Amino acid sequence: MGKKKKNSQRKQRRRQRKHNSETENSLAASGFGWLDEGGVHAVFPGKQPPPEFLELLTENFQQRLRNSPLWDEMVSKFGEQEAEKLLKQCRAKFGA
Repeated sequence: MGKKKKNSQRKQRRRQRKHNSETENSLAASGFGWLDEGGVHAVFPGKQPPPEFLELLTENFQQRLRNSPLWDEMVSKFGEQEAEKLLKQCRAKFGA
């Protein structure tokens, strides 16, 4: 491999690392999240998205929960019917 090609690849890797670092920093600065007795909370600046977004977020979360090891634990502890009721309570909502 030629010297110019190695230098070019090195520069490209540096630019990519810098871009990744800047992206991660801007994402971290744009919002934050926490977990407490009220559930999982996240705060991000900007306008409130449409209600359809909340429904999509809720469906996505419930589907991921249903496909996780936690779901099996919920079913074994509470039974299928009660686990389904608990799953339906896991909803995305906007707070004030």
